[in-house]
Amino acid sequence: MNKSSLSDKAILLIISKSITALGHLVLGVVLVRLLSKSDYGTYLQVMLICSTISLIATFGIPHSIYYFLPQFDLKKQKIFLLQTLFSLFTIGVIASIFCFLLRDLIGQWMSNPSLAKISIIFSGYLLFVIPDQFLEPMLISRDKAKLAAGINAIFSIGFIIFALSPIIFGLGLPALFLSILFFYLLKFLFLILYTLKTLGGLRKDIYNFAILKSQIHYSFPLGISSMMGMLSSRIDRFMISFWFPPDSFAIFARGAFELPLVSILPYTISNILMPRYVELYKENNQEELLRLWHESIRKTALIILPVFVFTFIVSEKLITLLFTSDYSGSTIIFRTYLLLLPLRLTAYGAILRAMGDTKSVLRASLLFLIANIALNIVFYKIFGFIGPAIATVVAMNLNILYYISKIQKTFNLTFFKVLPWNKILKIAVVSVVVGVIIYPLIFLSISKIAILSLSFVLFGTFYFLIAFKMRIFTSSDINLIKKWLTLAPLRSKT
Repeated sequence: MNKSSLSDKAILLIISKSITALGHLVLGVVLVRLLSKSDYGTYLQVMLICSTISLIATFGIPHSIYYFLPQFDLKKQKIFLLQTLFSLFTIGVIASIFCFLLRDLIGQWMSNPSLAKISIIFSGYLLFVIPDQFLEPMLISRDKAKLAAGINAIFSIGFIIFALSPIIFGLGLPALFLSILFFYLLKFLFLILYTLKTLGGLRKDIYNFAILKSQIHYSFPLGISSMMGMLSSRIDRFMISFWFPPDSFAIFARGAFELPLVSILPYTISNILMPRYVELYKENNQEELLRLWHESIRKTALIILPVFVFTFIVSEKLITLLFTSDYSGSTIIFRTYLLLLPLRLTAYGAILRAMGDTKSVLRASLLFLIANIALNIVFYKIFGFIGPAIATVVAMNLNILYYISKIQKTFNLTFFKVLPWNKILKIAVVSVVVGVIIYPLIFLSISKIAILSLSFVLFGTFYFLIAFKMRIFTSSDINLIKKWLTLAPLRSKT
């Protein structure tokens, strides 16, 4: 797998995931205008519950595909994939039953009794959403990134259509949830049919217990850490649901939304590079592994750092344009969460996972969860409504520093060698300088969309020109941009 093919695969998946994130953002923009704050808050709570359960219940099994599949021959790959899919479906059944049985408790904990009434619908989501996490790792690990990107984009558009249609036709919130359930059922049927066709149908030897044992041994600590990491990153929203009614949760959640692309970029790149990280580690090629990791961080910083500066400046205009002035209170929450971006330039745990050191990932997640719960309670008492957001930002940055320290010790590096700090700082300085240049534009007496459009064009132009002049963009960056401007990777075979 060469460098340029890795870049192309990463960009393909980033584009498709950005379409998904953008679609959900558009869905939110429409729903805030068609639903009351209380109903919209209920919708967001259902999505929060289901996405959280579906991610933590898998115990790291989907991520184990990246680690194991490159190590197996074709026969073992088929057995491994079939037993993984069956395991995920079994987990989906169990999670769906438990979600339904705990419906009253969920409604009470989320300060929303209506959740108990619709639990029979959204419990069914888990039955189909949990196995769905199998498809992308399988395709990427089998060198089918373009297909993964295409499938993801198509189903993302489909979700928006299924979610919006009942509301547009005035059928109400229960019809919206039923429509989404039907969408997930269709997606699940596609997953089953495609997988069976690709792997040549069902096999008698669907389970290899030696492989299953190794998978569980690898996945369990990773799954526990993923569960704790997921709870930690969302504990603020659960706390807000516990302390405030659904309409207040809607205000908080709209501020806590993650920008398309920037929340996707580091994790997608890490997943693409994961098989290569594993390969380099097994070859004991530490120098190349670190070089590849640092290069991925530099490329990510080229996008995330300027986006951070730009969105921080225009946040008030952006939030009220997207979600109306009724959600102006979301701006301070949004700005607080933006403070996560400067250090979220990579999936730090990927390096440790590539070495099979999932116990350190587990330890980091445990510390993150404990710190975030404690800080959420303390900061809520001190700062009120915004307190949980501040707590999450502080806890997550402390978690990142823990990872940096662990990687530093593992590879016997000084702190200043763990990350490409000089390159990150140079990109950050350019971004801030350009931000200062365009800052006065937000005070213009023109429409919000005009201010945002003008600011975006000028920021992008100045950033690119200054970065190019200072040689922040490498020749490989320029060549990659030129190649994608011609859409060459989309015409090539993947």
